[in-house]
Amino acid sequence: MKRTILTAVSLLILFVLPPHLSAGPQSWQQAQKIAERIGCWAKNSVAPMTPGNVFLKMGDKETVVPLKLTNWGDTEVTSISYTFYYTDKQVSEGPFVLNFDQPLKDGETREVKIPIKPGQKLGKEELLFNITQVNGQYNEASAGYAYLTCCTVNKMPHKRVLVEDYAGMWCWHCPIGLVATDAIARMYPDDVVAVSVHKTDDISKVVSRSVYEGLIDRYAVTVPAVWVARDNKAAGFDITDAANYVEGWSQVKGMVYNHVAIESQGMDNGLEDSKMTDFRADEVKTHSTTFEGVNKYSVIRDRSKIEIAAVLFNTKTGKIENAARCSVRNHGTTGIRPNLVLEQKKQEGIYDMQGRKVNGKPTPGIYIVNGKKTVIR
Repeated sequence: MKRTILTAVSLLILFVLPPHLSAGPQSWQQAQKIAERIGCWAKNSVAPMTPGNVFLKMGDKETVVPLKLTNWGDTEVTSISYTFYYTDKQVSEGPFVLNFDQPLKDGETREVKIPIKPGQKLGKEELLFNITQVNGQYNEASAGYAYLTCCTVNKMPHKRVLVEDYAGMWCWHCPIGLVATDAIARMYPDDVVAVSVHKTDDISKVVSRSVYEGLIDRYAVTVPAVWVARDNKAAGFDITDAANYVEGWSQVKGMVYNHVAIESQGMDNGLEDSKMTDFRADEVKTHSTTFEGVNKYSVIRDRSKIEIAAVLFNTKTGKIENAARCSVRNHGTTGIRPNLVLEQKKQEGIYDMQGRKVNGKPTPGIYIVNGKKTVIR
């Protein structure tokens, strides 16, 4: 009996720099030229970054979605051709051509606008975005595609990112994060909810540090990488620590700490009774809670410096779906007012508008508290 043996052979080309080439920008350019001569450097190579969830409004002709593309080749890119593949329907569309106003340079990453049609029904659908050609030639990128989760909705949501900074006044290198968080909050005031958690210092001792333990023991492997979920992961970083604190421990005067969390509720498992049932279209869900004892903070007297941040969790995945913040005004929603239940214990008491004393927790309405008219919501 004749037996045929199939053998797979892998060839690995090792590229070794000549001794006269040092490790620097010029040597890299020389190495690139050598690689081009032997034909192992891609010429037309463009890869997209995965954008994650993309929201599309039902009824719209199309929605322009921002995607980041990187030129990994050694040639400037003037155009790309791409296709769509809907994994659920197993339907392909395209190819489509995108011409750049300015060429995409070697190594450049740029955000482009790609039009995508919404689905025929509400819900999620996986979409494969595949770059097939670069400059009219075959795309040589090893991963020239990206998966998008298209969410067809009847109203476009305002998606915000929760940025949590882990800091402490005793931490001499923490200004790296403080400055970055402040800058992000200034640049994207409507899209970012910034929270700075101080561990074991006098600013915010009351915040449960157990919630944040273990966050800083893992970091992202690649950049950019930001998790908006508190599952023992922290935002990735790629920095060079200049170690400008070589003098050792020292005090810094005039430092202003912003976005500091001074009180928190439900950060482990959510607020009690806040788990929501299914929503109907255009339905508004409400939930209320009370922060007690906050008058121990001197800053609480200046309401212009106080904000309330709310975080919406997905109880199935444990991830954060959205976040919001609002300023604190006078009595009413997100307002500061005396704790009326505690005020009951005082001699003055709470009276309704007919002058009758109220026992127990008052229902919403107008009352007389300590001789002043007060609205309880």
